[in-house]
Amino acid sequence: WIVIAHDVARGGLRNFVLARIGAAEPTGARFEPPPNFDRDRYLRGSLGRFTGGSELEVRLAVDAEVAPYLRERPWHASQTIVERADGGIEVSFRLNHLNDIERRILACGAHAEVLAPPELRERMRVTAAALHDCYKK
Repeated sequence: WIVIAHDVARGGLRNFVLARIGAAEPTGARFEPPPNFDRDRYLRGSLGRFTGGSELEVRLAVDAEVAPYLRERPWHASQTIVERADGGIEVSFRLNHLNDIERRILACGAHAEVLAPPELRERMRVTAAALHDCYKK
């Protein structure tokens, strides 16, 4: 569960996870959503807590071991799947932030490869290198 609210410190809309709010005090301050705010449009490209600006096409190659999980329980409403001859899939999403998808891909281990966008592929490469360094000892 999240609360979409104006963050005074950052000067804009932010998503606040309810479970992380330890205490709250009334301040008397009020927040009115911007007149053109559309909750559904704001959240459309979000996979979880993080919401960004421009939508990106995220494409993954997922092997036959993990593919059933994405077939059975889609990660996002925009998800499309193309079946591959080897039993794996190519799955695509239209997302506007990469943090949450990065964490889901990491949960798949070596069973998922980022095909696009290049910035997500690079983030995964950097993380994989850090994991390698962590476990090489």
